Amino acid sequence: MKKILVVGMSDNIGGMETFFHNYYEHFDLKKYHFDFVTVCGTIAFANEYKKNGSEIYNVPNFLKHPIKYYKILRKIINEGKYDIVHINMLSAANILPVKAALKEKISKVIVHSHNNGMPKGFIRKLLHICNKHCLRDSSIVRMACSEEAGGWMFGNGVGYKIINNAIDPKKFEFNEINRVEIRNKYRVKETEILLGNVGRLCEQKNQVFLIDILSKLDKKYKLMLVGDGDKKAELEKKIDRYSLKERVIFVKNTVEIEKFYSAFDIFMFPSKFEGLGTAVVEAQVNGLRCIASEEVPQIANQGYITYARLAVDDWLSCIGKPLAKRVGRLKDDYNVVKQAAKFCDYFLDKKDLKKVSIIIPVFNNEKLVSNCLDSIINQTYKNIEVIIINDGSTDGSERVIKKYLNDKRVIYIKQKNCGANRARWIGIKHSSGDYLLFVDSDDWIETDSIEKLLSLANGEIDVVRFNHYIEPGKKKYNFYNSVKGKILSGILQIKKEAISGYNLRELAFGMYKSSLFKQNVPLVKRMSYGEDYYTNLTILPYARKIIFSDLTLYHYLKNTNSSTTSMRNKKIKLRNYNDALNLVRKMFEIYQNMDINSTERAKILANILDVVMWSIYGLAVCLDEKEFCEKVAPLFCSDFMKECKKNLFSIVRVSRRRSFKYFIFHFKMIRAIVLNDGKKMYRIACIYNRSKK
Repeated sequence: MKKILVVGMSDNIGGMETFFHNYYEHFDLKKYHFDFVTVCGTIAFANEYKKNGSEIYNVPNFLKHPIKYYKILRKIINEGKYDIVHINMLSAANILPVKAALKEKISKVIVHSHNNGMPKGFIRKLLHICNKHCLRDSSIVRMACSEEAGGWMFGNGVGYKIINNAIDPKKFEFNEINRVEIRNKYRVKETEILLGNVGRLCEQKNQVFLIDILSKLDKKYKLMLVGDGDKKAELEKKIDRYSLKERVIFVKNTVEIEKFYSAFDIFMFPSKFEGLGTAVVEAQVNGLRCIASEEVPQIANQGYITYARLAVDDWLSCIGKPLAKRVGRLKDDYNVVKQAAKFCDYFLDKKDLKKVSIIIPVFNNEKLVSNCLDSIINQTYKNIEVIIINDGSTDGSERVIKKYLNDKRVIYIKQKNCGANRARWIGIKHSSGDYLLFVDSDDWIETDSIEKLLSLANGEIDVVRFNHYIEPGKKKYNFYNSVKGKILSGILQIKKEAISGYNLRELAFGMYKSSLFKQNVPLVKRMSYGEDYYTNLTILPYARKIIFSDLTLYHYLKNTNSSTTSMRNKKIKLRNYNDALNLVRKMFEIYQNMDINSTERAKILANILDVVMWSIYGLAVCLDEKEFCEKVAPLFCSDFMKECKKNLFSIVRVSRRRSFKYFIFHFKMIRAIVLNDGKKMYRIACIYNRSKK
């Protein structure tokens, strides 16, 4: 478990406190333990943090007792044996927490900028300018809530990471019950228009400006200010001067802020400076029309902000526009459910942060490859490399691929056409990830797939298997019914599962430790049938643990033009048959060296016959009876067919258990194969193929 000390929180439920709490609710507290340092006696959401075992250290105010503050902070860091110190900063005026953390040789010091300006005050501004250079230390991880906040805190040309002030959209959706409750409580009629503001009552948030606006509006407008701060007395004086006491409502800090957004009609945000402005993002999720000062960063705009100069007439013009229907809006970059993993990445050391290599062979797939690449480039987990192998495409695939090459995580390889399997192996050779994921260029994956798979792997699992949808239509295909949620371990258990059913055939529906491929497996020759299965049979005996998840993450597009399964010419079908025999030999080789009971033997032999059977159905499409019998004759004298003869009764029993429909369709073919009756096999295959047409 990582121990993290968080510095900079206050007792006010402001943007910084809300930002951290939003993410905190989505952290895995089995992996991360948080303690807090404050000069305010307590912090917002303290009860929840304490309930989860956090310590909240109250230290002297650094403005009054800087030396004492520094010494106590160093002592807390030293005795707490923290892995990380995360320092939230509104300016660089107080650099003491950074100095203390570096002095105690903390392995990771995170400095997080939440502002792009500061209140008036010569000394504070001078300290900020002088201390900024201290934040350029190479051992510091720099974060910011926006480009503006990063540039202001750290200076231009200094690297920093953007962590968006993300929120949970469900929490802030419009709620009619909340609207009625709050408006009744504070005596706001439905015919009245309620202007709302959420934030600390301070110079930065500039609520004084809203009093000037309200004084110019008629009596149907009321103003609700949710928050507390040092400007409240000044606000009250101005309200008295304008005789607005009956139309201004003060609400102290509340943890149920989402209820108030539903009560508002228009959200007002006249800040003099902002790092981002979490409140205005929350308001837009609620569907509120928002009016904000030009100092609020453009990235906060989810589509509902009208920007205006800090001039009363401009704001009056905006307020006077008709109210639209409330429809919430939130970009994925501000959805905390999708962004929490990105934040957690910075809590990990490089050795902890697993890298995933995603390998994508592309052959003549101009129309679909962008859909595939978009799903991968936009993964919530960012430590990935995307290896695209152009396998001799002759259409516009390369033109589409080149649009993605600006992303530094993308590796592009162009080669002559040699098949998807060999293309994957080229990708494996160029990969540097801890795990490998294979995605076909006409398919796509859910944007949180890698995050979920790594969570399941937890550094201990070699192979994570998952389900897929069949497209078009998003039909869920449930593999793994017999092993769902189970972890297989041990060579015998894994081998049995590999050759006794369908659960371990495709490469695409699994994430693999790269060492399985790089240390153990020779390059498999080009195959048009069963190449994924052959590869799995080769590598899986080296796996220590395999987990079968019921997560459905992969979208498999069936019957595309690039698929060899749609080709029905003689050359392809003959090659498929030969590939099937190579696959069967591999399966039988594993089978012969296993100590298993009679039921397990029958299940495996039935699966081997299944592979033979489907290739024979295909062979009958393009051969006459004589050619067919000549081609299958060598099959009958093979070792695995002799083994099948000895176990015919058990195989039939297993086939009947598989499903009644399967048994009715394929029993006669299984029996004909085992009894070496080539003519009967041909007739059955012809009847089957006609029925499929």
